[in-house]
Amino acid sequence: MKFKKEYLILVLVIAALGSYLVFHNTDNTSYELPQMKTVAGKEITRIAIEKSGETLELKKAGDDWTVGPEAYPADKSQVEPMLKNIETVQLTALVSEGENYHPYDLDPEHRIQVTAWAGTDEVRSISIGKAAPSFRHTFVKLPENPRVFHANDNIRGAFEKDTEALRDKTVLSIEKPGIARIDIRKGAQAKELVLTQPAPEVNVAEVKAEETASEAKPAETAPEAAKTPDPAWMTAGGEPADKADVEKLLNAVATLKCQSFIDGKTKADFAAPIYTLTLTGDQPHTLVIYAKPENGDAYPATSSGSDYPFNISTHTAEEIMKYLVEEPEAKAKPVEKK
Repeated sequence: MKFKKEYLILVLVIAALGSYLVFHNTDNTSYELPQMKTVAGKEITRIAIEKSGETLELKKAGDDWTVGPEAYPADKSQVEPMLKNIETVQLTALVSEGENYHPYDLDPEHRIQVTAWAGTDEVRSISIGKAAPSFRHTFVKLPENPRVFHANDNIRGAFEKDTEALRDKTVLSIEKPGIARIDIRKGAQAKELVLTQPAPEVNVAEVKAEETASEAKPAETAPEAAKTPDPAWMTAGGEPADKADVEKLLNAVATLKCQSFIDGKTKADFAAPIYTLTLTGDQPHTLVIYAKPENGDAYPATSSGSDYPFNISTHTAEEIMKYLVEEPEAKAKPVEKK
């Protein structure tokens, strides 16, 4: 009898444990995640990114974006991932209900606070911590909510940018087919190239032969029009320019990006250029390069495509300057007599 009673108690305990396991989810899926408000990235007009007490703002200007109080043109390729993440961010799991945010980089010193507006309406506010160990999620926190959540994807990198990284570094942009004239000045040297339409070449012997043949028999078909040669680059003296070098030069500056901008100076602060390139089509495009500072790793430059002076890497600048202008020949050293 005692054995049956103990057996019954054991069965009841097992049943209670089974019910607990069924109705109490140990994988934390019984809670309800906050629903993120639907946001359309194309409607966002302002983004504020705050980290370590400093705030960086981006503002939409027509189809473009500006960054910082100076309203520098922003690089769209850097802004677009921000807009996408603001639009698509979703909470996927609860991580912590405590208020110890340091392990997740959600403490005030390390978090990135992102706020976005559409016009005057705030449409998104979220604190971004570090990536989860899987690098497929990011620790985040919502305003007025002490809990830490997982958000989909690794989104921190898109917002971990400073002003320099977000500025559009395109300093010259040209349409190559529209260029009809190239002027180069390098030191004391100057070269002028003009895209010229050559006259059709005429072979006198062939013309006479065709005339004789046409007189001998009636014309059955209309004569073929003379082929017009492709336009060619010619010097001011009427000499053909090196077509390959012209193409390489145009390719080098067609979409020219700088290495960095020069803070604290204006274009007027630079003088005595070592190289000036002017490309003329519907409008002139200019690139002016100045002497590299001693022990510097870049050439200061200005252009018609930027309101600000900038640096071009040594490799890029020297590649541009080598085309179409010959280097002065070194003076021959006198032969020493033995």
